[in-house]
Amino acid sequence: MNLHQSKGREADTTILLLADGEFYGHEVEPFPIGSRLLYVVMTRARHQARLVVPVNSHPLWAPLVTALE
Repeated sequence: MNLHQSKGREADTTILLLADGEFYGHEVEPFPIGSRLLYVVMTRARHQARLVVPVNSHPLWAPLVTALE
């Protein structure tokens, strides 16, 4: 399912795969809409959430990637 379809649903494990520079939207920092959507997606997991991020990820993902390193 896509990011928007995950709202209100749960799964044992969620996996979010991101492509180089991937970000769908037209907002500027601090990316309020994208950040809220990311929160929704990452909190749908009952047990574990996996985030696969490329080397050249969009700045929206930087705080999360830094926190997980």
